[in-house]
Amino acid sequence: MALSFLYWARRAAAGLGAAFLAAVFATLALTAMLYAMQSLPRAGITAHIRSSFTNGALQEHDWLLKNDRLGVDQYDTCLLIQMFFFRGDAWTDTVAPTVIFNDWPVPLWADNGSQISECAIARAAAFSDAPFDLYPPQSYFAYSRYIHAFRLPAYLLLEKFDVGAIRRLYRMLAFGVLVMILVTQLLLMLWRAERADDPPHEGSHVIQGVFFVMLSLLFMHFYALHFYAPSLTHAPSDILIFVAIAVVSLLNIPRTSYRMLCGLSGIFGALVFALDFLHGALPLGLAALIGCVAMKAERQSSAGQIATAVFLAGSSFVVGAGVALLVKIVTLAVTLGPQAVTGFFVQLNYRMIGGGFPLSDVWRRLSEHLDVIFFEDLRFSRAFLFVTGLVLVVTYGIALARATRASAVQAHALVLSVLVIGVWYVVFRNHTVIHADPMVRLLVWPLTATAGMIIVAVSGVAHRPRGSEDRNFGQVGLRLHK
Repeated sequence: MALSFLYWARRAAAGLGAAFLAAVFATLALTAMLYAMQSLPRAGITAHIRSSFTNGALQEHDWLLKNDRLGVDQYDTCLLIQMFFFRGDAWTDTVAPTVIFNDWPVPLWADNGSQISECAIARAAAFSDAPFDLYPPQSYFAYSRYIHAFRLPAYLLLEKFDVGAIRRLYRMLAFGVLVMILVTQLLLMLWRAERADDPPHEGSHVIQGVFFVMLSLLFMHFYALHFYAPSLTHAPSDILIFVAIAVVSLLNIPRTSYRMLCGLSGIFGALVFALDFLHGALPLGLAALIGCVAMKAERQSSAGQIATAVFLAGSSFVVGAGVALLVKIVTLAVTLGPQAVTGFFVQLNYRMIGGGFPLSDVWRRLSEHLDVIFFEDLRFSRAFLFVTGLVLVVTYGIALARATRASAVQAHALVLSVLVIGVWYVVFRNHTVIHADPMVRLLVWPLTATAGMIIVAVSGVAHRPRGSEDRNFGQVGLRLHK
């Protein structure tokens, strides 16, 4: 037993090491591409940004509530545009692009007494020959809190298209990946249902297909893609998560080597961190990875195999995100000095507990914005969310009490994935309260996990051997491949 555990631990360490190295390579490669992006010709991008303002694709309002044509969040898109025009040293702009916040450190007011919008600032910069002369020097801020990797696809596309066309492209890609998952899984389910050479093996694949079909439908209906897919900052991380889900849905997890699983998960974690604008991509990516890997278990998989796959995938994602964070801190310290690193952690702490918001405010603010993802009637939306939680708890209890031990481990993993979302809300309390509108979208995952829990409970109870116990619970590890 001790030798077996040591062998497993060595393999796990090798897998996590592969995740670390893959994440380092991915983050450095992405940083190099962001640096090379600084040399893109500016004429085409400038022309398309200006035309976007003149044709109405970009407006001077930061938030377009309930606008499913232009999207809700113009605020972040206009910050991205500011980053393009307020440019100086190429490397400094790669690490910490310059923006202007209308309320800090210098509040900016229009002639009519109202606060200048971020999009008004972006428009002024777009049509100015000297954008650094538009506002007081102290208002130009080095935005060093994120990697801002969403700039890369945005600027490459702005060379050829205006903002309106890019929004339509992002919307088509986001919905297109989900439709691809849906259609692919339906076709695979029909094909496998016709095969009779190995009914138990094919039956487990059909169950997996049902889960991914439900996942794609729930994300299409309850993730507010019609409001946020047009955003030039939200869409890239959303599309990345959907592509990762599609890859997991096609992987044969029990036959995937440790190094492959960990390497892919590490790269995924690093890229999600690089694309996230604190919109919730990190917790959603981790939750989706944990849940999807658990649901890819085959009927003959032991509880130990499932637990190992979930642990390695989740841990590798965290390692990948941690590597991206480390690269960000190191480049920030080298470029702007230790005071910039101190400011980074001060702002991070503020996003967590700044303002002293109680936990009750988190629920209050999220519940006030449930109409973004659910229904216009808030009372009905709250009842729907409550019923979802109740079903999750009941089916979790059934899976623990009546299903196989392997199914119980799947149920544990699904609950863990839901807790990832809850912990994120609690830890980033300030950010959740202030930006409840986009953060409420994360509640799509508890819906998805509930659908998975129902599938696990029903299939686990149906296939539990009568009068016998699953003796594979103590077996630890996936099938090991070099």
